[in-house]
Amino acid sequence: MLIAPTFRRQLERIVGADGIVTSVPGLRVYECDGYMLERARPELVVLPRTAAEVSTVVSMCAREGIPFVPRGAGTGVSGGCLPLDIPVMIATPRIRAIRHIDLANRRIEVEAGVVNLEVTRRVRDAGLS
Repeated sequence: MLIAPTFRRQLERIVGADGIVTSVPGLRVYECDGYMLERARPELVVLPRTAAEVSTVVSMCAREGIPFVPRGAGTGVSGGCLPLDIPVMIATPRIRAIRHIDLANRRIEVEAGVVNLEVTRRVRDAGLS
């Protein structure tokens, strides 16, 4: 499936030109996760900065009938984020705020792009790393 230029421009209006990856070298980063035995490259990767942008992008894809796959940090080892015959990947590395740390209950509220290493760093002084 080839993404229409008009759809791409709509995405750029939502996430900015720097929030779209279309170059082959840039897309290679997203063709596998921690499971490197299989690879699949999306046509484009969208890098939203907020949950609202994710929602808008997902709504656009649904309205246009364009399949997408979500991707977090890409550390999975099952190939769950591989875009097999899926043209759009929505990646979350820019959505990385740690919203709340509740040490007493050992709970932490994070956004989708937060990686485990950052959580470990933030709770280290409390002896939880």
